[in-house]
Amino acid sequence: MKQYALIGENLGHSISPYIHNLIFKHIGIKGVYSLLDIPAENLSGLIGSLSKPGSGGTGYAGINVTIPHKQNIMPYLNGISPEAERIGAVNTVKICDNAAYGYNTDYYGFGYMLETAGIDISGKNIAVFGSGGASRSAIAYLLDNGAAEINVFSKSSVRFDGLKASFPQIQCNLLEKNEKIHGHIAINTTPVGMFPITGQAVISEKEAQRFEALADIVYNPIETEFIKIGRRLGKATQNGLYMLIGQALKAQEIFQNISIDPQLGEEIYKDIIENKILG
Repeated sequence: MKQYALIGENLGHSISPYIHNLIFKHIGIKGVYSLLDIPAENLSGLIGSLSKPGSGGTGYAGINVTIPHKQNIMPYLNGISPEAERIGAVNTVKICDNAAYGYNTDYYGFGYMLETAGIDISGKNIAVFGSGGASRSAIAYLLDNGAAEINVFSKSSVRFDGLKASFPQIQCNLLEKNEKIHGHIAINTTPVGMFPITGQAVISEKEAQRFEALADIVYNPIETEFIKIGRRLGKATQNGLYMLIGQALKAQEIFQNISIDPQLGEEIYKDIIENKILG
């Protein structure tokens, strides 16, 4: 039985085990996926301990990584994929032959989120709200797939220098009372509107009116205030559950060295909704 896990802190509400165990069922893999709360001070010896056989007879074949370890785990890996290097964060680690290799599947999950909604970014002007790690994955994907212009908006300028160093093509703007908030597509990469503090959005309905489409990486609740605004205005919208599922599918492709039919993501999405996994 292959073992996999999500590592991070305060993981009690994560639905990643549900998603990955569904993937195992559909692709015929005998595996188990669990949650591992790992303090930051334990990262240095983590890979070595996970690769050792445990009570199940084998070590871990792969892990996913979430806050606050996506950057801090990188020095302990034997190799890092080009997209993870560029983004500056790892969320997927494949473990084999006592070595560990890091990837960033948030990049692919973000693309999957847009594709499933039919949101075309080629040649479009895009507003990205947020300047943290999630925004970096989004920006990298947008640049690689033909976005014409990217404006990043944030309440604080503290990360702007780092973003511009990594992605010199973008423009960085303070969010407060900014008249530049317009474009074809608006993307929220912040936690604004996430459970339990719902009912908030990074932009007003008047500002949202200036866009053709709105996408939100937040998946709990499924329909954030940001998405509700877009729907009220008749805009194309997409929620973050598709990103979560998409990055999990890509992680399993890396772990198992296979290709997975993207249609499986729709089946998993329907299962989560029908079984009210998010409450």
